Amino acid sequence: DLEERQKEQEDLIQELSIVEKNELFREQEKQEDNLAKLRMNINNKFGFKKALKKLKFELEKETIHIPNINTFFLRDFLKNPINSLVNESRDLPKFSSLLVQLRHVLEKNKLNLKTEVKDKTIHQINAIFDEKTIQSDIDKIKELNNKINELKKQIEQAGLAINREDIKNKIATNTLKIERLENDLDRKNKDYMRYLSSIKNEREEFQKSVKKVLNEEVKLNITFSF
Repeated sequence: DLEERQKEQEDLIQELSIVEKNELFREQEKQEDNLAKLRMNINNKFGFKKALKKLKFELEKETIHIPNINTFFLRDFLKNPINSLVNESRDLPKFSSLLVQLRHVLEKNKLNLKTEVKDKTIHQINAIFDEKTIQSDIDKIKELNNKINELKKQIEQAGLAINREDIKNKIATNTLKIERLENDLDRKNKDYMRYLSSIKNEREEFQKSVKKVLNEEVKLNITFSF
């Protein structure tokens, strides 16, 4: 039964591999990989998050007062920078305003950061304004999200998603059954070894008793029939 289950598992894994080689799945994986790389690239431009966290902390303590600062956007940005920008209006006015306010606070040294950290953060903010690539990066994020959603829709319509999920469920169920069978076999093997050890001990005692009575060496063989 264990061998049958293992063979069935191999067949299911092979079947899943064939399904996932479908062009739609491969394209989805490719676009999701592109999206992950782009998100990482954008996040790398946000080295000023440490200063923003310090700013948020000081604002909450009310040790710093900044007119018209959008604290809701500040909190959202710190939780998920990219999503907050994706949900921003064109040209990212809230983001731009926040950076200008942060730069002003840094230039006035109101966050009491080390000079090196402060200068580096100001440089990062200036680079964002100089390069002007964040909006185009966010546009690419939206474009990739749309592509992925469209691919998911096509996969769903083709019945591929249900088929893949069904195979995965079968693999998961079969895995549990295999584990139970393997555990059962392991338990039986341990029982067998304990039983064999017990018989060997009894044989040894019997052979000693015979030798004591008959003064002869007697050897008993242990044979199992299955």
